Amino acid sequence: MPAEPMVGTEFAGYRLNAVISRTNMSVVYTAEHPRLGHAVALKVLAPDLASNDRFRERFVSESRMAAGIRHPNVIPIYDAGPSDGLLYIAMLYVAGADLRAILKERGRLTPDQAVLLLGQAGRGLDAAHRQRLVHRDVKPGNILVERGEDQDPDHVYLSDFGITKRALTHTGLTSTGQFVGTVDYVAPEQIAGGHVDGRADIYSLGCVLYECLVGSVPFVKEFDQAIVYSHQHDATPRASQLRPELGEAIDDVIARATAKNPDERYPSCRAMMDAAAQAFGLADSRPIRVATVISDQPAQATPPPYTSTPPASTPPPSTPPPSTPPPAYVPWQTPPSRRPPPRRRRLRPRSPRGRGRRHGSRRPGGAGSPRPSSPSSPWRWAPRSRASSSSRRATTAARPPSSARSPAAGRRPDRARPAPPERPSPRRGSPRTRARSSA
Repeated sequence: MPAEPMVGTEFAGYRLNAVISRTNMSVVYTAEHPRLGHAVALKVLAPDLASNDRFRERFVSESRMAAGIRHPNVIPIYDAGPSDGLLYIAMLYVAGADLRAILKERGRLTPDQAVLLLGQAGRGLDAAHRQRLVHRDVKPGNILVERGEDQDPDHVYLSDFGITKRALTHTGLTSTGQFVGTVDYVAPEQIAGGHVDGRADIYSLGCVLYECLVGSVPFVKEFDQAIVYSHQHDATPRASQLRPELGEAIDDVIARATAKNPDERYPSCRAMMDAAAQAFGLADSRPIRVATVISDQPAQATPPPYTSTPPASTPPPSTPPPSTPPPAYVPWQTPPSRRPPPRRRRLRPRSPRGRGRRHGSRRPGGAGSPRPSSPSSPWRWAPRSRASSSSRRATTAARPPSSARSPAAGRRPDRARPAPPERPSPRRGSPRTRARSSA
């Protein structure tokens, strides 16, 4: 049998951070997606449930039906299925509290708060009923409350659509005569094993409304068998007897919602909550701005109404100067902000002199010698003028043809190099030898 996943490990692609709740049928973790980084609530069922093939198939099909409900008051389901021999459901993590913890802290709610929260839960149940999906386990622990922001009322999510309980019923894993649900809010037809539809959720929602207004469940007994018997045969106690300030009109609403015969109940959860709102003098069960139930912080002060005339103490705002229009952009010109910075000219190093033929001749101005940078240098490079070109053409025309010239003439006169100056021959030998020769 597979073991239960531990906190700090990865399961079904999620990193388990902490345990939120634990029951005999499942464990709920706060998990984080390693790639996306968003937090989810991961519910892992008990290992013995995943060993039944029929239960696994029913669980997957019910999870797909629950994931198909698109309503703002129904908690969205991201993923569901088997992993490492266990079954899990990944759903939205609500950073708030459930109605069970709120009632434990506050005791009970005011009528407007109860109508606000349960009205949203009722609309989520009606959305599920339109898709032929019954919750079967409506209780304060499955009603999640998230604190509103920016003057918005608290938002309610309905979670845990009894997927595990319906799968247990259809696979025959429960014993004969045993029902699935919570005994304090279960409908009589669920106890008797009869036909169950959306009217069973209306009965459970009526019991939750009674607890929110009074502060206790309708039937307080010592044993579960006595509670089950009261749901089948006893009338629901009147809430005005324990809290007279509620009025007797709400007693008729709760009595009709918790009728033993399903045909005598309200046709929908919204109709029941609208009747409860009218019993308290409210318009209807739509969300209104009331004090939040999960935070003791005072509500923000309402800002003063806007007036077109400014106060006398405040000087009138000055007219801002007209902004200068940007210069027109010419397509063939590069904008100043996009012009590249000017490139610096790369200076080539001068070739060293007197290093042989490889680096050029020693003659000034020869191949490989650097050009002098001084303007007064005699070896100055300048383009040929038009006059020098014309004189050269005249000289060429007056020159005899090459056949008339003698071979000894050598080069052309204009190209002949000047003869080097005569140098005295160097004296050879030592001074004593020179003296002998002179003698």
